[in-house]
Amino acid sequence: MTVLDFLKKYKKILMIAVDVAVIPGLFLLKYLSSFMLSTDRPCVWTLIGLQCATCGGTRCVSNLLSGNIIEAIKLNPFIFLCIMYLVISFIFLNILLLRNSSFAKKALKKMYSLWSLVIVLVTFALFFLARNIYNVIILFSSL
Repeated sequence: MTVLDFLKKYKKILMIAVDVAVIPGLFLLKYLSSFMLSTDRPCVWTLIGLQCATCGGTRCVSNLLSGNIIEAIKLNPFIFLCIMYLVISFIFLNILLLRNSSFAKKALKKMYSLWSLVIVLVTFALFFLARNIYNVIILFSSL
């Protein structure tokens, strides 16, 4: 029995198991984000005066899990968009497994295509540059 045969045979059981595991996973994520916020370890980028594209991500997730959506977007819109991307993917995956929808299948193929990966990486780089444009100008002007 191949992996695909196993997935086809037990897809509803696996989907329910994953859906049920999401709820304890969110509580674990809330605990881990609280733990990460209590430590004072600086990011490597902040040591040289820059913010990476994921700086503020832990606080973003913590605020999102607390229901502070506006504050989460203010802290790090890129992480917020990535989380929304994953949530939408999760919804399409459930639709695909429950109803075998061709629309959900096409949507997932487009969401996880090579072009989507390129768009995410370019967006990541542009967000990093936009977040640090002032610091980059100062860094290069001092050289």
